[in-house]
Amino acid sequence: MKIRMRLDMNNKKVLTNSAILTAIWDETKKDNLELIKPFVEFLIGENYKAGDKIDNNYIIKQMEDKFSFVQFPEAILKKVYGRLKNIITRKDGIYYLKKDISINCQKFKERQLKLEEESEKVIESLKEYLQRINKKYKDINEQETISLFTIFLEKTGFISIENVKEYETKENYKRDQNNFYIAKFIIEQFEQETVISKYIEKIISGFMLANAIYMQVETDNKETLKKVNIYLDSPLLLNILNFKTDSQNESGNLLMELLNEKKANVYCFKHNYDEVCSILENYKNNIKKIREKTLERLDLEEYTTSDVDRIIQQLEIMLNNKGIKVVDTPQYEKNENGEYEGVVDEKKLTDFLMENYAENKETMEGIVERDVKSIAAIGRIRKDNKYKKIEDCKAIFVTTNYNLVEFAEKCLEHKKYEEIGYIITDVEVITILWLKSFKSNPDLPKLKLIENARTALELTSTMMERVKDVIEKMEKEGTINQADIVSSNIQELNYYKREIMEKIDGDEENINEETILGIIDKENIKLRHELLIEKEKNKIIKKENEKVKEENEEFVKNIKERCKDKAHLIGSCLKKVYTILSCIILLVILAGCIYVILVNDLSVSEITLVIVVGLSIEIMGIIESFIPKYSKLKKWIFKVIEEKEENLYWLLLEREKKEFPKFFK
Repeated sequence: MKIRMRLDMNNKKVLTNSAILTAIWDETKKDNLELIKPFVEFLIGENYKAGDKIDNNYIIKQMEDKFSFVQFPEAILKKVYGRLKNIITRKDGIYYLKKDISINCQKFKERQLKLEEESEKVIESLKEYLQRINKKYKDINEQETISLFTIFLEKTGFISIENVKEYETKENYKRDQNNFYIAKFIIEQFEQETVISKYIEKIISGFMLANAIYMQVETDNKETLKKVNIYLDSPLLLNILNFKTDSQNESGNLLMELLNEKKANVYCFKHNYDEVCSILENYKNNIKKIREKTLERLDLEEYTTSDVDRIIQQLEIMLNNKGIKVVDTPQYEKNENGEYEGVVDEKKLTDFLMENYAENKETMEGIVERDVKSIAAIGRIRKDNKYKKIEDCKAIFVTTNYNLVEFAEKCLEHKKYEEIGYIITDVEVITILWLKSFKSNPDLPKLKLIENARTALELTSTMMERVKDVIEKMEKEGTINQADIVSSNIQELNYYKREIMEKIDGDEENINEETILGIIDKENIKLRHELLIEKEKNKIIKKENEKVKEENEEFVKNIKERCKDKAHLIGSCLKKVYTILSCIILLVILAGCIYVILVNDLSVSEITLVIVVGLSIEIMGIIESFIPKYSKLKKWIFKVIEEKEENLYWLLLEREKKEFPKFFK
């Protein structure tokens, strides 16, 4: 059976062991066997001296007891021995330690102690946070904090814990509330970029590496996925189509980007496609109604029924554009012996899932039926062929339902290390892609952890149902009415997932009438407050607009005055030029007359004529120049100048308009 890393809840060093894997990976960046080698080498060096015979069974037991590698196969151990030929020799099928490796062991111990100290700081910081945030945790100890932290990681798909439900019954704390607080703690650490966030990242990366080892130990992480046919579950399709929350959508798109980059063939079965259509239809029929499940991005963008209809009509095209082909499930085929190949006992699997999902309302019969149909289809595609490497895998089904993976693999009894199961989690796929694209995507574990932590901050499906039930009960009893529901927008429960979770402190039992009334009252007060603020804003905006208008008018007025003054100045100059020229002409005429009289030998009558003519012209010129009412020529010339002055004014104003267009609208 292929499983994720199994944890011994009583092993205090399980977080340290995970961080050690990350440290080894950071150094080697090699295949998965290389990740195991330092652990085996340490156990051999710690327990044997040069020349001693190595007890394989003891090493296997130590791998579980000290490092949480449960049911570690001897075949894999021998492959690791093959990489330790410099210190191990084999004779008659028995392995011996050739030389002392105490120095190597000491280096491993030093690293272990350093990482153990870091892990302890994570747990101590989390413990203090829990004690501070809720008095229920005032007496929590280190081991209980480790347990709650690992249970959170199990819930978010990074690890598996044996008999987790049985263990939880022994705790004094509630799982959903624990996960809520731990998610807040994790997000707070990463947002503040604390040193604790770096330590958490090492631990998470280590768990993902451990999962990769359990999935397939013999791989160099360099091959593409071009031989792999990957079939996606409905929730992943919703993420990839950008219908869910921002973090889920980002994660879905990153998954598709990496799958395409590694040349995987991506499909979805027709029944999963139909399920997405059904989800969209249900969403369309319940727009503006109370519902426990929703499509967050469509809520955010206020999609109408016609918008959703358009999506449904174009859904297959949208999937194709993302690189996902919709296909039918294959029919059963007979081999050359007339026997059907790849047969999955669907009834047995259905009964097993329903039995294990007994307390989970999410797993309705229709959902289980679709899941079983998907798993059975993978079996038919594979035709009983077993694959040790996912790179060679003919087909595999990917889901976000971590319980489905665990229960299905238990029922189908796939053997870990020996074969890749029919079904895999999105975290495991992300891990494989992370190892194959580490240089370009080193932060994948952190991004996946933050995404899952954000999801843990929202109401669970059972909580959403509880909220819906309380609202309906309050409406029947008359505590609230439709006007309250509509005015507060509480029918759109998605908007209040985080807020309700905060109000109930992550505890479903705190969902009551007081919680709902608190939201309705808050929203109504908020609405009145927003209206008041809007009114004040409008007043301020009106005043600002009036002020701007006045400033614009004053600016335009100044520009016009400036243009008028400039044109008038030029006109005045022209008039002065005309006057000066007139005077100059008169003086020239007068000088000419005097010259004629003095230079030429003229008779008295001729001199008299010149004087009379000259004096007449001078007198006329003086009158023309200094007495405007007698000046027809001057009037005409000044009129022409004034017309030119007016034209110049408009020309200057047009230039100003082009330079300051916003003031002349």
